[in-house]
Amino acid sequence: MKKSAIFVLCVLTAMLLASCGGGSGQLDGIWTGSIYGDDVTLVVVDNICFMREGRSVDAATFRLDGKSGDITFGRDKFPFTVEGKNIVVSVYGELFEFSRTAKADATPKALKGVWNGPYDTTLVFVNNFAYFIDDDGDADYASTYTFNKNEGSLRSTLYRYDVKFTVKGNSLNASIEDFGETLTFTRKK
Repeated sequence: MKKSAIFVLCVLTAMLLASCGGGSGQLDGIWTGSIYGDDVTLVVVDNICFMREGRSVDAATFRLDGKSGDITFGRDKFPFTVEGKNIVVSVYGELFEFSRTAKADATPKALKGVWNGPYDTTLVFVNNFAYFIDDDGDADYASTYTFNKNEGSLRSTLYRYDVKFTVKGNSLNASIEDFGETLTFTRKK
């Protein structure tokens, strides 16, 4: 049962819908803990939660209502409560505690927020990380990116995409070398 919970958390993904409720931003940031002895990182921005375990990453919807909420991967909902400075997540009845290790305040102002692109793609910058959700709901991330004035670049970890991007206001143009096209993302308001 324990390994199946890790499997569910790591494999199931959900396309992120703005109508799913969302977070208030108060929990935005990077949270660390462990599930059944495996180190897990939760990255929360708005109504999105990315879960990293080792090199794998999955995306889920995130809903907060007062001091409780849920993280939804596919059809599975994992309830959580906010207890002091921690998030306590229930995975099939067992409780796992996550502590915030960083707020999302180190992200450059020009990059903050959730960026929605064509084909139901999503891009999120959190401190020195960039996270993606592609049109199939699969997640990827870059463990570092460069950004100077309005231009930047990154290389994704799993799919090895080389991306160059420019930002102007609430518009981000990303040129993905492997696709041979430029995608335009708009910051979610």
